[in-house]
Amino acid sequence: MFSSPKIAFMTTLGVNVGDEFIREGICSFLDEIFGSWTPFYVNKHDLPSLQELRLDEPAVLEDKFRDSDIIVQAGAPVYWKLNGGTSYSVEWAEELWEKRIFALGPQKVVLNVSAGACQPYPDFAGTFLSDPRCVEFARRAAAACRWTSVRDPLASQILYALGIEHEPLPCAAFHAARRSNLKGTFGRGVVAVNFMPYGGHLRLRDDIDEHAWDVTCRELINSLRKHHRILFVAHDIPETAFMERYREPGEVIFRSGSWRDYLPVYARSEAVVANRVHGAVCAAGFGRPAVIIGNDTRLQIGDYIGIPSLYVMEAKADRLVDLIEDGIRGQKAEAERLIHLREESATRYRTAIADGIFRTSSGLGNERTAGQDDPVRGPKRFSLAGEAEARSGLFQDFMNTLNCFAKRMGLRQLSTGLEGWEHPWLWFNAFSGTEDWRKVRLLNIGSDLNPMPWFLASLGANVEFAGKEGLRTEAWEEIRDRSGLKVGRQAPVDKKIRIPEGLFDVVMYFSCVESGAEMRVIVSEAAGALREGGLFLVSARLRPPSWGIDFPGPNSRTPAIKKYRAILEHPAFERMPDWRPSRDDMLVEKDSRFPRPVTAGAAVLRKK
Repeated sequence: MFSSPKIAFMTTLGVNVGDEFIREGICSFLDEIFGSWTPFYVNKHDLPSLQELRLDEPAVLEDKFRDSDIIVQAGAPVYWKLNGGTSYSVEWAEELWEKRIFALGPQKVVLNVSAGACQPYPDFAGTFLSDPRCVEFARRAAAACRWTSVRDPLASQILYALGIEHEPLPCAAFHAARRSNLKGTFGRGVVAVNFMPYGGHLRLRDDIDEHAWDVTCRELINSLRKHHRILFVAHDIPETAFMERYREPGEVIFRSGSWRDYLPVYARSEAVVANRVHGAVCAAGFGRPAVIIGNDTRLQIGDYIGIPSLYVMEAKADRLVDLIEDGIRGQKAEAERLIHLREESATRYRTAIADGIFRTSSGLGNERTAGQDDPVRGPKRFSLAGEAEARSGLFQDFMNTLNCFAKRMGLRQLSTGLEGWEHPWLWFNAFSGTEDWRKVRLLNIGSDLNPMPWFLASLGANVEFAGKEGLRTEAWEEIRDRSGLKVGRQAPVDKKIRIPEGLFDVVMYFSCVESGAEMRVIVSEAAGALREGGLFLVSARLRPPSWGIDFPGPNSRTPAIKKYRAILEHPAFERMPDWRPSRDDMLVEKDSRFPRPVTAGAAVLRKK
């Protein structure tokens, strides 16, 4: 089966150099999976390409999608609601998605590779999720495709919110270098610069100030000229015209009609600063330091690679110069990091694509869906932090996406071990597949800079914070005002928090270290705040006084077990099944804050 398959790409041709880079990266994986294969190209902007010869195709097919063995959606934005347009209403949606991919899958092998999101920066997943037809489109795409990978955290957040399985991975344009014999060389002194009007393809927000952007461009280039030669790189004619205003005698604006001509340019530049995100990503694949400037959420493509990226109205020249010079000074270490990441992620791509192609089932039914009567789901379950679960790809991928979100928001980033373990555990056991986030009312007790409640607010949940005096009110207000997320805060009255009763669907309390007595008070407060059937999500740090030979049994009266019992045995909540902690399957780490080893436990409790 598929010894020499016909593979049809959903892509563009001669429209966007970045799309060509993405396709080249995907081809590098296919080369390693198959001894030989035959490419066919469907240009989504040129629907006659479904039947007509393009590029190096060896034969005419009556319909490239229907007559091919494999269809690959190659790296376009797939999840978007922008300027009146949407994923489901765009010009090619009917012919390519509705009539072919949705109709052919899952019997046909369809792979959704490096799918992206696109909204005005810094818009959130809630915009896409608020449109039922966008949600339906995303679900149908998932059902039709054997495998889905996403290239940016916003796309990942959308799919996590819908309970759709996917793998967050660096954009395939990062891997275009793998099909090239070009080698990046140090010390040439050329910084490649790519600027676009508005700092992106379109003027997507009213706050985009063309004059301010022009000033930034001039200051940046003048600063770079002091130590480097400038090479302007244009991907189309409008960019050429725009950058002409900054070019001095002797400087060149490079533009070519062949996307392959751009590979040596990006490979051999000392560093790259670009509005074209895939130019920066391609350069990074050669080990070159890069910086992205953009005005839509595609700039987040850099997050899974570790490429610095800034919103155009926040991209000040001195900050950009510092990022570029830091990258050049550390270029050897950065090249090693980037090439290692490129090959590590290529292995994940190759393994997952091969699995999607050769398995006999489509993976349908892998969505986690909510019940019709409850806005959130959640089993009666308690768990200690298990080593295998905490280190699993499922948990690590979720933590990567959550930490990308936290970094951009200025929230606390979490380790992917003990500290962050409960976040994916609680996500997959309580939230994944929630039908309508706008119906969820959530109260977070404790840290107001924990990223999870803000993440849920970005999906559309109504979030309130409550906590003791002394929390970081100023930081909380700055993040709320900057992000525009609708989050509230219960203000202390007479040094006490007055939490409304019976109002919330979910109460969360993460990483508590209180005693058993203190935990009984917190659990009682959570029970009072929840509506009937609401969920209490809680995690606890344990500091057993002595491990002894075995972990204390379930009937032990140690402080650790007393804390768990205070959580699990409150009469307001449904009883948990019997649980028997075992040291063998627990994640135990030393924490500098505590004198003894600690472990973590998490529970989802439903109010009676």
